[in-house]
Amino acid sequence: MVRPREANEVNTLVRLIEVLSQTDEEIPVAGMREDPDPDGKINDRFADHADFLRRQYIDLHELYGVALSEVTKQSELSHVRVRKLQIYLSNWSDRLLTQHRGDPRAAMDALVAEMIQKMGKSDQGYDESAIRYYVIDQLIACNVFPNKIAQYA
Repeated sequence: MVRPREANEVNTLVRLIEVLSQTDEEIPVAGMREDPDPDGKINDRFADHADFLRRQYIDLHELYGVALSEVTKQSELSHVRVRKLQIYLSNWSDRLLTQHRGDPRAAMDALVAEMIQKMGKSDQGYDESAIRYYVIDQLIACNVFPNKIAQYA
């Protein structure tokens, strides 16, 4: 009996999570907010790109939302590794956002490209759109392009 192959996007998301969660970087950048604020981030912080970000999420969620949900449910990652992954994404994406002068579109493209590069050479294919969906899902969860803590005088 032939066993059906898993969808390529599921394998992509699993491999991506595995690669990113094996990082040694654990120290959060000072001044980052711990509480998610996706509405404030997308509508206020990235107001010039809000329509693009919303459209990307809606279009990609239709294709990859169920796959990411399944991967997350079946993940064997511990709470500590998940938190480590969040901190790594936060630091990495914040550096890229700074390098791209606050442009979330350019920084997102760079982050996706670097993630693909980190996945390395493999016989398994990858699905760039699945990676992009993961990034934008993490953006909404405030693990990508983290909000800064407001400075009060």
